[in-house]
Amino acid sequence: MPAAYFFNYSICFLCLGDIEMWKLGMMIQSGKENVVGDALPGDGQNHYGDFTSLLFNGQVFTLSSNFKIEPELYTKRSEFYYAPLLFKEFINKIGNTSVEVVRELYVKYSMMKLCRCIQGLVIVDEHQKPRPHPDRIVKKYSHVTPRIQTNRYKAIQVPSEGVYKTDFRVEWSDTDYNYHTNQFSYLRFSIDCFEKAVTNGCMEGFTGDPTKYKIRTMDLLHLSQTEAGDKLIAYVWEDKNVKGQIHSAIYNKGKHTFQCTLNFFNENVTDSGPSKL
Repeated sequence: MPAAYFFNYSICFLCLGDIEMWKLGMMIQSGKENVVGDALPGDGQNHYGDFTSLLFNGQVFTLSSNFKIEPELYTKRSEFYYAPLLFKEFINKIGNTSVEVVRELYVKYSMMKLCRCIQGLVIVDEHQKPRPHPDRIVKKYSHVTPRIQTNRYKAIQVPSEGVYKTDFRVEWSDTDYNYHTNQFSYLRFSIDCFEKAVTNGCMEGFTGDPTKYKIRTMDLLHLSQTEAGDKLIAYVWEDKNVKGQIHSAIYNKGKHTFQCTLNFFNENVTDSGPSKL
């Protein structure tokens, strides 16, 4: 399957020697502007024209993101530190105004899979109202059976106790081309809140250096928009029933804006050693 090659994106892994998930998310999100591949792999046809006409029918609003991180992203990092990465993308399912897209990241030389992201996208017009897909697109792809089954996300409530909170201010660098706060800027706020909670000894299941905890899955849900200058409150807490799982919710003037659930690897996942390239 033809795909876009990213030769310069290993820079996203360079920050204090650790991998930052919000930067990884930004990199994968940027792929929707560049990818050239089969929207429906396996049928022997290239659907890039249909795919781009669908995505560029209006503004693209990212409603949800689900990430599954492979342990090799951490354990084999030295082996692909400067290696070009391969990006693949295909449609999982399509609605009248929405589309669910699967994006996968590989090491080009070895085809070692690093992560998968499933994003729910909504196409909106200049008034931020959902815009229906072209009829020919809906007719052509509405029969598609999802290759990957996904769950509908529900809003989570902040518990009354066991919660750590931090204030943030949205800067211009946190916004996207629509002048709204990017979903992965919210993720950064939530992770920063989590790291402060661990550093201050407020998380029973997480102690010591917060960067030693490696993220395995991420479920993100964007609920409302904010802009540069808005003051946000991020909350984070442990799930008492699931080991290695935390939740975070972000509010703007009392309005639920964003939420995420992060699951961490239980075992130690560290770098495997010097690069062999």
